[in-house]
Amino acid sequence: AVVERGADGKELRSVHMRGLDGWLSGADGTLMHSVDGGVSWNFPAASCPTLYDLFSVVQAPFGDYVWAVGDDGHVCKTSDAGASWTDETALQGRGLYSVSAVSHISLFAVGNGGAVV
Repeated sequence: AVVERGADGKELRSVHMRGLDGWLSGADGTLMHSVDGGVSWNFPAASCPTLYDLFSVVQAPFGDYVWAVGDDGHVCKTSDAGASWTDETALQGRGLYSVSAVSHISLFAVGNGGAVV
């Protein structure tokens, strides 16, 4: 399947796959989920409570933990595969552009001004 834009027409910025499980992130807090290797993409049960652009998304090496980072230091997190999300601001005023998960509780994000979170 080719997904050029989310179902709501928002620009997509990042994709992360773990086996058949995948996540997309994009403009205005857009997140989409696939459980079939990217054949189909759907919005999760709940959405991240931000309208900021999300530039990078990553899933923990195991479990249902997913983080997305973006504009103004926003970090969206779920521990239940998207059934619920929290939005935290790691570094207000600095965009976060890439994220990597070390475990289900530890991650690194980088962004504007040499920020490392």
